[in-house]
Amino acid sequence: MNRSLKCGLVLLCLFVALSVGVVLGEKSIAGAMAQSNALSMINAGSNADAADAKSAIIESVTYGKASQSVEIKNNETSALDLTGWKLEAQNKTVYTFPKFALDANAVVRVHSGAGKNSKADLYAAAAILTKSDDEVTLRDTTGNVISTSEESKEASDGPNDA
Repeated sequence: MNRSLKCGLVLLCLFVALSVGVVLGEKSIAGAMAQSNALSMINAGSNADAADAKSAIIESVTYGKASQSVEIKNNETSALDLTGWKLEAQNKTVYTFPKFALDANAVVRVHSGAGKNSKADLYAAAAILTKSDDEVTLRDTTGNVISTSEESKEASDGPNDA
């Protein structure tokens, strides 16, 4: 065989091999993309579950003529900056958190009336609630609802596991 024919055959073989590799590679890429999309959907589901676990919740609301309070719990593993967050009561009263960070897994009680703010207690100058069944909503700085007292009431009214 002459040299040019050998080179032509070698080039043809390389071309065929590359073509087959590209075709197989595309199938592999398509398969990998399908697998990746399936994993993304699974992860999206688990992210949705993670989003359901709230960073902070209204744990309890106490109403009395002499004293009222709302307890907020941080469910995060690090401190949660509540500065500028709001507690809004159904009666349209709003308490805006001062510069305040709630420690991990800690609870802060927001009281109506005068007092000295601390890590565990904050004081609102005015009454937060006007009646015992006022619903309270916790909102972040962008206005997103983080928790409601109705959710905490439903959770506490649920059946007890033995």
